[in-house]
Amino acid sequence: MSSNTTPQPPSPSLFLTHHLTPTPENPLHYLAGKFSTLRLRALSTSPDSFASKFAQESSRTASFWTTFLSRPGFHVFICVRHPSSRSPSSPTEQPPTPPPSSISAGEWIGHISLLGPIPKPTYDLPPNVYPDPDSQRATPCGPDPEESKWHLTALYVDPDYRGHGLARQLIENAISFAKNYTPPPPPPPPPSPPAPGMALESAILSPVTGDPSPPSATRHRTRCARLRINNKGSSAEAGVLAMWEKVGFKLDGRMALAPAMRMNGDGELVKEEEGGKEKWWRWYAVSLSRVEERGEGE
Repeated sequence: MSSNTTPQPPSPSLFLTHHLTPTPENPLHYLAGKFSTLRLRALSTSPDSFASKFAQESSRTASFWTTFLSRPGFHVFICVRHPSSRSPSSPTEQPPTPPPSSISAGEWIGHISLLGPIPKPTYDLPPNVYPDPDSQRATPCGPDPEESKWHLTALYVDPDYRGHGLARQLIENAISFAKNYTPPPPPPPPPSPPAPGMALESAILSPVTGDPSPPSATRHRTRCARLRINNKGSSAEAGVLAMWEKVGFKLDGRMALAPAMRMNGDGELVKEEEGGKEKWWRWYAVSLSRVEERGEGE
């Protein structure tokens, strides 16, 4: 008799994706500790899915992880299993949603990282990319004013919870964040030095609150018309590629692992293994992209 091998998560449960953001209730050092535990579990249960290895990262200090999570333009999303007091009475009813701070209350079972927005010169594929014969890349990268560019990396779901759409949930939540992201305005220019003999008058007449943001800041805050998300994974298994294709990603090509690691924000790993660095050029990564055009109201 055949049996269903799809893992069945404990029920009733509510699976939510949280943007890892420090708060007074959940300070950075606490979140970094929980993240490092999840990250090491990912490296031990799915070693072939990551270029980094458990032996490398198990010796990391607490200060390393707080610095790792504090990098500019680096966002982490955590899939958390929250025990639910009751099951929904119908397939369309949603279980009660816990408050956002409950990232600390549930079981962390998955993560994904998002980097961006990334300027075009950094984002563009390097010249040593090997175009795949089946490449379906729709459009070349556009200029930054027209297109917001991001990298997705380090996708992981605990093996006990796979087969229930949680990887897709992580991907879509990260993309939704990128889609709705509004960059902060640029800092105001430094004040011009007062002309000779005008220092006292300038000090008296200058408003305390300062001038409104210049027009350039308003233009900077306008979101781009197109969103481009890229994933460079070290795994080329058919099942992994099929999963990314199901959520709208198209194959760009293959590239050496070393530049892929740098573009994913993990260039330090290449430097750490100088003695065995040939593997970073012998192994290859798969590059996939998803492009979305924004509508008028988005």
